[in-house]
Amino acid sequence: MSYANIVMPVYNGEKHLSTAVDSILAQSFTDFKLIAVDDCSTDDSLKILHSYRDKRILIVENHRHRGIAAALNQGLALTDGELLFRMDADDISLPRRLQCQVDFMRENPQIDICGADTDLIDGCGNIIGHRNTKKGDQRIKVALFLGETSLAHPTVVIRNSILKTHRIQYSEHCPYAEDYELWCRCSTFSTYENIPEALLQYRHHSESVSKAHYARQRLTARKILAAHLRKSGLNISQEELNCHFQFALGLDEEEARPTKEQFAQWKATLAEWSRTHGLFEPDLFEIELEQRYQHAVRSFA
Repeated sequence: MSYANIVMPVYNGEKHLSTAVDSILAQSFTDFKLIAVDDCSTDDSLKILHSYRDKRILIVENHRHRGIAAALNQGLALTDGELLFRMDADDISLPRRLQCQVDFMRENPQIDICGADTDLIDGCGNIIGHRNTKKGDQRIKVALFLGETSLAHPTVVIRNSILKTHRIQYSEHCPYAEDYELWCRCSTFSTYENIPEALLQYRHHSESVSKAHYARQRLTARKILAAHLRKSGLNISQEELNCHFQFALGLDEEEARPTKEQFAQWKATLAEWSRTHGLFEPDLFEIELEQRYQHAVRSFA
């Protein structure tokens, strides 16, 4: 049994797959098992995986394409270590990534799920930016409530005990937003944190999910957010829901835009609801609300 398990779904990832796998095999922390789930790739992905002779790699072969959520669930079912790491087939884990997150989880037993900052790279591996994440459990959960996933999926480590105790699986009904749905669902019983250091290079290219499936991803995120709001105890009308979508997810040119007055009223409603229910720290929540409000009303200038 390895201390850490790494689940990596693979589908037609031949272009960057070797780089991703090599970055795991080069980790300074070595007590891991890499579970690579090939989801019926039609390119040379499977051939590349089988070219490795490292006993720490477990290859799962699907004979029909099932989708990323199903592939992730196959990997989860095979985990037996203390910690579960996520990895994508086109990203690069920096050499200290596993050790840094293992150390953090050992030193902070109150944290269940931990991500990190990322460097953004293009298709050629050039660094083109940096993504800072929210820090602190409350800030991350407020962000989820307001439609923002501040846990970069391929950077995440999860305690396996949380997965087993709550029988956690990814939803196969949330295409291109399965991570956001999982973080919303886990927020009722898990504590979150992000390490303030780039531990992974996230590849931002034309084939990435966020670019290729933006419209469907946005629609799925709306459904997840609506369910999350209601599970949080917010009695919300359809009109308020539409306002919250644009308040949280940003304005869409094809959607009817709320008025300034509607945005202001919704901000006040959320602030009052938060103070009444005590779900979030009032000052933190209201500061975030004000920032969202100011961003929204700038579009009226």
